[in-house]
Amino acid sequence: MIKKDKLTIFEIFNLSAAIYKKNFRFLSIATIVVFLPISILNLAVPFPTENLSELASMDTDKINELLVYAWTVIAINVTFSPLFISASTYVAKRHIEGRAPELQGVMEVTLFKWGKLILTGAMYVSAVAVGSLLLIPGFFLAVAFNFFPNLFAVRGEWGIKCFIESYKLVKGRWIRTAGFLFLINFLSLVVSVFVQQLLSLVFMILSGILPEVVSYVALTLLTQIAAMYFTVCANVWFLNRYYLSGAGGEPAAPQAGA
Repeated sequence: MIKKDKLTIFEIFNLSAAIYKKNFRFLSIATIVVFLPISILNLAVPFPTENLSELASMDTDKINELLVYAWTVIAINVTFSPLFISASTYVAKRHIEGRAPELQGVMEVTLFKWGKLILTGAMYVSAVAVGSLLLIPGFFLAVAFNFFPNLFAVRGEWGIKCFIESYKLVKGRWIRTAGFLFLINFLSLVVSVFVQQLLSLVFMILSGILPEVVSYVALTLLTQIAAMYFTVCANVWFLNRYYLSGAGGEPAAPQAGA
């Protein structure tokens, strides 16, 4: 059905839940492999102040330092997280095709070609950052080029070509795509905050046993594993659009313009 019909939001959620449940171990391993180094890199970036109460009385220099910190953390996450998006897209595609994911396949769309994917991620961050200086262009590009990791997974394309193909999938339905991505990211944020609060209590109890760094990394990874369901939702949306457009080797369906 995903190859012939436009899925409703509820159908996307249901299919994503099935993919998440059946491939939970595979997706969890991919999450750890990708987000463990991201967590370590985030820890390596010094926070501008040790006392959060100072934020309200910061001078211009401190505020600039905070902005640099925020952009650095965002750049690290947006540059490297496409590795997981690419891996989870491969897993979702295999599930839809009725085939089990293979480690070799995941490696081919991530670590074997990580340089091209990370370079494309850096290009994405740069394009959105430059566009953000004008606000609206940055937001437009963030949505229009959003599916570059998915295209890398299914077609092996990278760089400018990925952005062009992503734009083609979004063209004519930018508002609906932005709305869907906003919903997915909002729900992911809600779940992440809930899981973090819950696990923070656990790690607070274990604070005398586990080092602070270990607790932070474990908290980050477990939160990502809980929220990866919403990444799968975005992958299913992408694959549905990808097949309906005829790009997946299937004849373009009549709903492609929907």
